[in-house]
This record gives sequence, C-alpha cells and structure tokens, in this order.
Amino acid sequence: MLEHKRISMVTLFLILALFRLPGTAGAQSAVGVTVDQSNPGQAVSSDFEGFSVEMLLAFPDSNGNYLFSGNNTALIGMFKSLGIKSLRMGGNSADNVADNNGQLPIDATCAAADKCPNADSLYAFAQAAGVNVLFTLRLKVYDPNAAATEAAYIMKHYASLTKCFQVGNEPNVYISSYSTYDTDFKAYRSAVLNVAPAATFCAPAVTNGGGQPWAESFATEYKGDPTVQLVCGHYYPGARTGTTTGDINYILDPSRLVGGANNYTEYYNNFPSFAVAAGESWRLEETNSLVSQGEAGVSNVYTATLWALDYQHWWAQQHNAGGLNFHEGASSVYNAFMPTTLSSSYTAEPLAYGIKAFSLGDAGQNVTTTVSSNPDSVNITAYGLMDPTTGNLFVTLINKEHFAGAKNATVTLNPGATYTGGKMWTLQQANGDVTVATGITLGGATIGGDGTWNGTASTISPVSSGDFVISVPSASAAILELTGKGTPPPPPQSPSNLAASAISSNQINLSWSASPTSGVTYSIFRSTTSGFTPSSGNQIASGVTSTTYSNAGLACNTTYFYLVEAADTGGASGPTNQASATTQACVTPTIQINSGGPGVSPFVADEDFMGGGTINHANTIDLSGVSSPAPMAVYQTGRTGNFTYTIPGFNPGSNQTVRLHFAETFFSTTGSRVFNVSINGTQVLTNFDIVAAAGAKNKAIIEQFNGKAANSSGQYVITFTSVVNNSLAPAD
Repeated sequence: MLEHKRISMVTLFLILALFRLPGTAGAQSAVGVTVDQSNPGQAVSSDFEGFSVEMLLAFPDSNGNYLFSGNNTALIGMFKSLGIKSLRMGGNSADNVADNNGQLPIDATCAAADKCPNADSLYAFAQAAGVNVLFTLRLKVYDPNAAATEAAYIMKHYASLTKCFQVGNEPNVYISSYSTYDTDFKAYRSAVLNVAPAATFCAPAVTNGGGQPWAESFATEYKGDPTVQLVCGHYYPGARTGTTTGDINYILDPSRLVGGANNYTEYYNNFPSFAVAAGESWRLEETNSLVSQGEAGVSNVYTATLWALDYQHWWAQQHNAGGLNFHEGASSVYNAFMPTTLSSSYTAEPLAYGIKAFSLGDAGQNVTTTVSSNPDSVNITAYGLMDPTTGNLFVTLINKEHFAGAKNATVTLNPGATYTGGKMWTLQQANGDVTVATGITLGGATIGGDGTWNGTASTISPVSSGDFVISVPSASAAILELTGKGTPPPPPQSPSNLAASAISSNQINLSWSASPTSGVTYSIFRSTTSGFTPSSGNQIASGVTSTTYSNAGLACNTTYFYLVEAADTGGASGPTNQASATTQACVTPTIQINSGGPGVSPFVADEDFMGGGTINHANTIDLSGVSSPAPMAVYQTGRTGNFTYTIPGFNPGSNQTVRLHFAETFFSTTGSRVFNVSINGTQVLTNFDIVAAAGAKNKAIIEQFNGKAANSSGQYVITFTSVVNNSLAPAD
C-alpha cells in the first residue's frame, strides 16, 4: 500500500554559510579522469546552443529600431562568436496581450500586403547570424486563424530558417488540464497546416514541476507524428535559499547533477526520458539559472559562467538531446548579453563566457568520460567528445570548488588512446572569485562588444605513460583538444567465467575471472533478452577496476542477462560468457510521507517534492471519522500552493493503493480552499474542498485510490493544482 505524503506550509530554507573568501589559496588535490573511446555515443546537435528571447524584442523600439535586424552587425557577431545556432521567440510576452499593445508580430493587414516588417527584420537577422527560429504562436488569447496568418507568412518567405512553431508559452500556467491544451493544440495545428502544409511543431513548452506530466503525455501521444519535430519544456534548476551565498552553493553543488531536489537527473526522468522512449528529439527551449529573471549576485556573476559550461555538457550527453536555449529578457539579471536594444556594442555577461567555452569543446560524439579517482572529493566534472573524422579528442574539465577550503586539482587524464599533443584553453576569473562579474577571461582574453575574441591556447604534451597532467585551479575550467591520435594497441584479452547471483528482489551480484591483459577496466552490459549483443544502448557500467559488480535498482521477479568486456587504450575485448539470474519475488513497499513536516513515525519527513510552501498549525485534529488515521502531528503540518510529488521505488506498471490525508487547519467555511489532484497525469480529485468533504475545520479526511499503476519509471507523480487559494496536502 502506498501511503502518500502529507503537505505542510512551512517554508524550507537551505542555507550553506561556510564559504571561501575570494582569492583564498586552496589545497592541491589529485584527480584521475578516464576516457573510454570504445563506444562513442551521439554527436552534439549542430544547433545545440541557443537563445530564447521575449517576443516583445521582435518589435521596434520607440525610435523604430529593431534589435534583431540584418544590419545589427555587433549582435550578429556576438551570436556567431558564442556559437549560437538557435533563436526561440517566445516567453511570457508571446502570450500576454499587455505586451506590445496586444499586437502580434504578423497580423492580417501586413500579411495581406505581403510585407511584415517585424518578421522581415527578425529573419534578416536569422539569415545573417546563421540561426534557425522557433516561433511561438499566441494561445492565451485563443485565435487559430491569427496563428495561421503568422505561420503562412513565415513559411511562405522563411521556411528554410524556421525550425518549428510553438503553440503558446507555458500553457500549463493558464490552462487547467492537458486534455484542454491538446484540443487547442490540434485546432492550431490544423489551422496552420491548412495554409502551410510543410510547417512542423515543437511543444508543449511547459514549466518544470507541474508541467512535466504534460510533456510526458505529449511525447507519448505524438510518438512518430511527422508534424512534431521536438518535444519541448522549460527548466530553471536554481533555488532561492535566502542568501546569495546559499544560492551559489546550491547551483554549483554536485547534487545538481543527481540527488537533491529539482536536480538534472530528476528532471530528465520526468520529461526528456519519455521523449526518448517515444523516439522523439527534445529541447529545453527556455532555460536559465533561476526563474523570475534570475538573481543578482548569482545569475550575473562568474558563478553563472561555471554553471552554464557544466550545464550544457551535462545535457548534451543525454539521449536525443536537441539543445538548450538560454532565456534572455528585456533587462533580466540572467541575460547573456546587454543591452537588448540596437547598439553598436554589446557586453558579454558572465553567462556568455560559459556558452563560448562550451563551443570550443562541443565537436563530435560523446565518449564516456569519468572521474575515476577523486580521493579528496573535489567538486569537479569532466566531459569528452571525439571528432569521428580526425580522431581529435575534446575534454572539458570544470573545477567548481569555491569559497572556504576550495581545492585546486591536478588532473591525470587517461585519454583512452595515444595522442602526441594538444592545446588547452583556460576559463578563469582573475581572483577565482565566483561572486563578481568582471575579470573573466577565456584563453586569456575577454569577449568584445561585437563578439570578437582573441583567446589563445597553450600547448600540452603527454607524459611518458601517455596520460596528460593538467592543473585545474578552484573555480576554473580547462578545455582541451588532443591531436595526433596514434594507431591504437590491440584490444585486451577477454575476461571469463562470468557468474550472476540474485541477492534480493532488486539486486544481482556479478563476478568474473580477470582478463590476462594487465591494466584493463571492465564494462558491464545487461539485457532482459538472452543472446543479446553488447552495445552502448545496454551498457550499465564502465571503468570498473575490480572483478565484481553489484547491479542494484532492478525490477523484482525478473530475469536479467549479463556480459562483461575488458577495455583499455586498444579498445574493447570480446565479451565473456553470458550469465543470468532472476531477482527474488516482489515485495510491495509502503511509503508514508509527512508533507511539509518532520518525521512522525511511521511517516518520514517531507521528501520527493517540487514547489509549494509549508504550514504548521498546532490545532487539535478530530480523527474520529477516518479509518487508520495518521498521527495527529501529521495533520498539523502541510504543503500548500502548486506542487508535485514524484515518489520512486515501485515496479513499473505495478498497482498500489494511494491514500491522501487531509485536514483543513486554517479556513472554516466551504469554498475557501479548492484544488485539483492528479496521479500520473490522471485527475483524481476535481475542485476538492477539504471542509466540504470532512464536514468541518480541523477534521481529518482520507481520500483513497485503489489500483493506481506506477508509471514506466516506477514512480507515482502526484500533482496538486490550486483553484481557490492554495492547495493543501498534509500527508501522502
């Protein structure tokens, strides 16, 4: 039985107060990085780097000048220098009639005259800058005919420069359900295709958190649909913890990548993974450090530089990644360039340096690059790409250590092949200070007002072992290009005697005899089909140095088949014998969460949530009307607002009972708090009123839902959406 979470309204502040003063010398730490070139992955898309800008910037200023025009040579130069290949026109101003005096960039009058200056200027810029355009059609004011007029003009004149059309910006904010949006999307699509049959779409452009189930539903519904080019969503991974120091720590912390709230892996699993499963490409066509135009002292300082470089590489290595568009507002703190008006010169803000640094090392196919040795737990990441034509290897090393005790790193890089030399660009701030916006250089140079950059690379050479030893000080990055790839040695001999043993319902242990070749690592492959062929698609581990491996997180009562290969600079060996084991019988977990509150046995402290705030009212709760109530303390706290719980740990498709505990501790009259609840995209409570359902304030009520199936990731995604005042959930 799944006992769902109880949600309180106490605001959670994550404050990390320990910091290093700018310029403080840090310790030196040894780090090992290993590249496995044996199974190159997907190439970084040619238009991966992009900007998303407010639609209001497609209109002229009070003097009739356009930001985006074919004559804005300074901004064109900036786009080219940064490697920008995608321009998304959207944001809130694409939907809000309060912006641009309610005008659309293309209206019936200019379309009839076959001359629409707003669009013509925008696309002249796109042509000169070498970017494609994602164009948002207004949905908040429902008008498929107006959308068709815009699309017809664009496709008539600028089809080759148009990536796709979006229907609305963040429609989950103003439309109550995915089904309603889907009906609207189909109406817009039909109207557009009627006048522009070659048009394609990218949708649903929803927020992270509450919008992710919509993206999941959209990806599944439009699987294989030729009119849908991209599944799109928005993501802002930062947090406001109460201090800029805490917020810097938060966004540079290793838990952004995996673990912790609102981390990249969590977002990927709740949206892009469904696009991948449907065979669709996806794109984060609006993203940046923090929502609401960013945060001063975080989004506009060197912190943003290091974050952006790491952020782009992390997403570029995910399956079917179409790219990222960093959002740019009229005067937002997180902007990459300023000003956002016609100018002879633009300032490359800190974010721009992270984008530029990525462009130096984004050529080729992703290759498995791991931090294989890190005894001092340096906050460092490493990414590798290989040019399939030249064999050149690009490796980016990012040392995100900062504040007090920050550690400098000496990285020993095993490139996975023999290289005769290479070059290195260094990204740094003069004093290693992540809190300032000045003194940032890439290759020893700044980015000029027209994008001009004269950075230089230093020459690097391997040591006798063939490794490269690189110094990466705290709060800096090194972008390497290794050249002169030699003929690799022969592949290692195969390991043997692979054996598999199930030790629980979700774990199988493997053991094997070592390869006779010394100095190898091992790659593990898994399938549920006997006789499978090892490939990057079924590889579950690489760089393993021992002859044992524990494979956890498996489905219960399921047979798994395994192969192991040895790997070194000569490539991969042949596989071992196939071994198999069946996990033990399923055990249904019981998960009980005190939403918004601390642990109250058997309920654990609040976890697995995204969004909302918390409350704590020490009211006496009447438990007499419910069966098997939670402890009273559980009903006294709660989470409020719009929020989502993503609860993992179940077998995909397995059926559980979901119990939601409620008690209204603030309002005493019906109609004062009304909200909707959905489970895995299906609405289960509509216009739910706790007082009306329970019969009184401070009276417990339990809503129980039997036979609810876990999603394909083994999760229950429970979304609370406010209708009148804030949603409230004391416990799940």
